[in-house]
This record gives sequence, C-alpha cells and structure tokens, in this order.
Amino acid sequence: MAALGRGLQACHTAALLVKLSSGLIFLLLAGSIGAQSPTADNAGFGAIYCDVALDVQTGNVLHFGVAVSSVDGHVFVSAAGTFGAAPHLLYEFDATGSLLRSHLQPAAQSTTALGMRDLEFDGQSILGGSEVGVSVCDTSGSLVNVVLAANGPQPIVQPIGGAALQQLGVLRAIALDPAGNGGNGSLFVANFGSPILECALNGSILRTIPNGGWQAYGLALDPATRNLWVNGNNQGDLAEIDRQTGFFTGHTIASVVPGAAPGGLAVASSRAGHHEQWASDFLLASIEQAESGSDHVAIQRVRLYPGLQGFDEPVLALGVNGGGLTRGNVGYSAGDVLELRVSSAAGLGQGMPCWTIVNFYSDAATDAYTNLSNVLPGFGMLQEFRFLSAVSLPSSTTYGLFAHSIGSVVSIPLPPVLAVQGGDLLRFQSIYFEPRSSNVFAATNEGNFIGQEVERGIVVSANGRNSFQSNPASPFWEVQSDSSHRHGAILWVELSYLGATGAAASQRFDLDQGGMNDRFDGGNSTVFGAHGTYRNGCDVLCGLDYAAPGAYVDPILHTVAAQSGGFAATLIPNATADAQTLRFAFQSFSPNKAFRFDCDTDGGMPSGDGQVGMIVRVGTANSGVLTGVLQQDPVISERAVIYFH
Repeated sequence: MAALGRGLQACHTAALLVKLSSGLIFLLLAGSIGAQSPTADNAGFGAIYCDVALDVQTGNVLHFGVAVSSVDGHVFVSAAGTFGAAPHLLYEFDATGSLLRSHLQPAAQSTTALGMRDLEFDGQSILGGSEVGVSVCDTSGSLVNVVLAANGPQPIVQPIGGAALQQLGVLRAIALDPAGNGGNGSLFVANFGSPILECALNGSILRTIPNGGWQAYGLALDPATRNLWVNGNNQGDLAEIDRQTGFFTGHTIASVVPGAAPGGLAVASSRAGHHEQWASDFLLASIEQAESGSDHVAIQRVRLYPGLQGFDEPVLALGVNGGGLTRGNVGYSAGDVLELRVSSAAGLGQGMPCWTIVNFYSDAATDAYTNLSNVLPGFGMLQEFRFLSAVSLPSSTTYGLFAHSIGSVVSIPLPPVLAVQGGDLLRFQSIYFEPRSSNVFAATNEGNFIGQEVERGIVVSANGRNSFQSNPASPFWEVQSDSSHRHGAILWVELSYLGATGAAASQRFDLDQGGMNDRFDGGNSTVFGAHGTYRNGCDVLCGLDYAAPGAYVDPILHTVAAQSGGFAATLIPNATADAQTLRFAFQSFSPNKAFRFDCDTDGGMPSGDGQVGMIVRVGTANSGVLTGVLQQDPVISERAVIYFH
C-alpha cells in the first residue's frame, strides 16, 4: 500500500501530462505514426464488454431475442429459420460470443411466422415469447414444464398465453421477476408500443403499466432495484423504467449500432471469467437489428459495484477550446486547447483527487488489463482499468500521468509547433477513490481525442441519426464552401449512388417522402405541404437554378413554368420517385456560403454513416470537376464527409 501511495503521490506532483512540452511527450505528439482507431468504450456506465456480429457466424439475417445463462455465461439467440421459414432456431454462443451450436425451438414456435422473439433465462431454462405465447425449454430446446421462482419451481402449462396474449396478440418482449406475484413468479410482457403487462405464469394479468414512450422489442429486470429496462425507447436506446411509476428514469445506454432497430434484451452473467475477468453487479445483453450489415449481440455494463448504480459514477468528458464537454470521442487539431473534466451527475466525489492517464497513438488503440497481485499482495485485477502503464498487460513506458480534482476542468494547450495528422489518437482514462470497489480505486470511462486535419475548402457531408428528419436547424445534407480554397464558385453538385461502395451501395433517394417539414421534391412549389426542404433560404442564397436543364418536375406540384424540384435526378428503373443520383445547379454559390437540405433515403442505414461510399462530384469555376467519396467521420459516428482543399 505504501508503494501505491508513493506512486499516486508521484502522479500528484507530476506536471500536467509530464509537462506536455517536455522532451519525451513532445516528441511522441510530434511523431505521428499514422492513423489509429479507438477501441470501444469498455469502461464506465454502459461499457461494452462484448460486441459480436452475428450474421457472419450464423449465416442468418433474422436474429430477434437473447438470453444469457447465469451458469456458464453462454449466450442464446433466437432466430427465424432459413429464409424466415420454420423450423426456427436457437443459436448457442460461448460467453465471449463464439458460435458453439444451434438447436431447434419448441415445436409450438414453428407454427409462427418468425418463432420466439425476446428471451429470458430463469437460472435453468430459456423462456421465449411469440404469437402463440411463451415457451419454456432447456438449453437444447426441449420443453421444461416449470419456471424457477423465489418460492421454488412453479408448474406451468405451455405455451403461456391467457389474457395477456389475448390483449397483446404477440408476447414479444418478456422479463421474468422470480419474486413477483408473491414469490410465485411473474412475467412482464409487451408488444412494441403496447402497455407493459405484469402477468402470472398462467397469463392472467396482475398489473398494467401504460405506455410511456417505448417501442418494446425486449425487456429485462434489474435484480437489485427490480426496475425494468426496455429495448428501446423512442431514440432506439436501452432505457430504464421505474417499476412503480411506469415512467422513464432518464437513465439510458446507447445502442452499439447507431440507427439499428432494437431487438431482445436480457440480464447477462455477472460472474468473473464469463464476459469479463472480473465480477459485475448487473449487465445487460441486447440484440441490435441492423438495417444493413450484420445484426449484433452486445453485453454492456450497468452496475459494477453493489450500491453504486452506474449512472451516478464520475464520468470523464472531453472538449476543446472552451466548447462543450462530452463523453466519448472528440476531434482536435493543431493549436487547440484540450480540455477534460471528471464529474458525477449525482455529485459523488466532488472536490476529491483523481488521476488521469494518457496513452498515445498505437498504445491508445490497445486495451490492457492491470493485475496487481504480484506487485501488491491483497490487490488483484483492477476492474475496467483499460489504459497501458508500466504494470499493465500489455505494458508501456510511454504514458502521461497527472493529478487534478473531480469537478474541475483541466486545460492542456497544444504547442504551436505541434503537427497533428488525421487519426492521431490520444486516449484518456481517470481513476479515483471508490470505497465500494474491492481495490479502493475505480476507473472512469475512456475518452479519445482524435486528430483531425481541419475541414476546410468545399465540404460535403451527411449528418445525424436519420435522413428522415424535419428540423430545419439540423439538416441532414450539407455542402459548405469557405474562402480558403481556389476552386472559385460552385457551379453544380452531384450526389450519386451509381457505383457507390460500402454502406451507400444499397441506398436510394426517396424524393416524395412527406412528414419532413414539407417535401423535398416540392422545391419552389406553392402547393400546401410541398414547399421543399431547402433549409433557411439557402436555395436563394446560393442561386439554386430551378430552370436548369433536366430539372425534376411533378405536374401536380409544379403548376407554372418557373417551378421545379430544384434538382435533376437519375431515377431507378420503373420508379417515379426513387433516385440513384441528384444533381443541383447554381448561379451564385460563391465561397463563404452553404447549401443545406433534407432528402430521405431508403435501402440502408438511415444515419449519416450509412452514406459512406457515396460518390460526390462538384463542378467549379476554376478547378473543373472535383470528385470524391464520402468517408466515415473519424470522430462523429453518425457522419460521413468529404472535403476538397
């Protein structure tokens, strides 16, 4: 303990980032070795302990529910049979997500279109709900006619349906409360936007919780608080529901696949050696059903230590140049001031000391484990200590340490001569005193500063969670031009899925989608409800040419010669309002102007990163045609961007 104390005292007296401008650290920062990718944030509330792509292992594309055995940590995923036809399947994975085998679902489930949806584990058996009710089977798919409850095994008649099934039609989302119904066990069940029903093990309804804004694909019960968690709320996140009031508590965990449809939800195994090397108090397993790409099963940490809820832990937040501080990834550029703060929404630890460790470049892209058993007897594995240090595995001797206090903002000016390249990675993680930890210390989430070449010149981007959006203040599509380039005025812009790769390859523009604060194809129409989606007068500012050759005209919307959609479109064969290419012509799109609009897309992920691989062409007055491909923004997950300096 004395040695540890001396180490922490050394941290406390070390200059900020070992005086960032000192020789060693300065050389590290100045000597980039190429772009690095940050690891998943696998520490703190919502930490991702496991994230597994399912399709490549199962060969299936219709995964619905998840349950986790508290005995061996095995993960069970329900899925429809081949091409959605019966017999339907249960896939069995080990605790780290490697496929072991598959089993047939109970025969009653093969009479349904897709089989069991959400799953549950009672300590012995798997429960799964559908249109025929809830079936209970062992881990090989054979029927088990009891459910384990607080009062012991409860005999059941299968499938469980009763009044709950009659009311909901599908017992899609299910969660078992072993202590419910006086210890005889109860089920919470729901179907998308329905109320949540608590029912006995024969399906009779005990209680109704009015819908509070959820779309329930999956439910799980916190074994300590007995509150419910739902996958998902109306943002597609995992969200906690107060068991007594039926209201959201405001505690949420983001999906591991932004923009994915929710799937099943279950309590994961808390035992050491299953999903992580240490024990946890409460983990959740969820299915995320990707619109394109693979479905995922994820295991995320809610509560690490008994008595500390998780959402009340100190959180490491990052920012630059006096802007807002946020958890996660933040971009930085040459000359920036890096800023950070460790703080708890509940005020825990306010003013107490904490210590922040910084890893650089390739070290920052590597997660480590720290076990002090051989260094300090009585200390073992330090939970969620992900940073590399002299005593971690793998280890590193090139890391920064500095001390500060919980609640205070730390500012780190980058040296003026520092060269920052795109992808230069700096990972921060903080440790602090936590008496509920078995090792006295606890770690915050990880945070990454990701180097960015400054976006300048002509910048084309797709932004946000969903191209179907109606807020004029946050348009999905943007074309911006500043005064730093020599390309001159923009004459035209073309966005094309023809020849696109990656996520964009399956996309198309939906020209006549309504409900977006008017219709995109309306352009300059005067017809009510079709006034176009060019935001905040940018079409006038940039001189959008509504009379350009080939401009899209809908005779119902555009009733006079001067009206059009303001774009030319390459329509998908045999379609009238689905396009592969949009082309905009301009008469006065000079530097220091921006063109922003909304147009819905279909066929792939609706978020900005779903446009990665789109081909962009920009016609300019001085440089001819500039051509590029939308790339994943290295910092903002739901953004794709290309810029021409």
